[in-house]
Amino acid sequence: MAPLARVLTVDPTGVVARLTRAALDLLEAPVVQGDVPGDMDALDELEHARFRLVVLAQQLGASVRGAALARRIRQGQPEGAIVVLADEGEGW
Repeated sequence: MAPLARVLTVDPTGVVARLTRAALDLLEAPVVQGDVPGDMDALDELEHARFRLVVLAQQLGASVRGAALARRIRQGQPEGAIVVLADEGEGW
């Protein structure tokens, strides 16, 4: 039996984690989901494990943007999928 796919969500509010879990439940996708609040936590998780999908909030902090973190993640794990979710009106 193949290991379950791993999904990581990064969002200080937890909204992205709940949306991702809801979508995966609707798809009946068996995955292991990890949830972290910020960029440094995400980079630490990614250093220790491979994730098939990383879902980021665009707004991660006062000076941290999800798009910038996505570019950084892509350098270390080019084979994984990355999605950045933004609220209406959030800039890139």
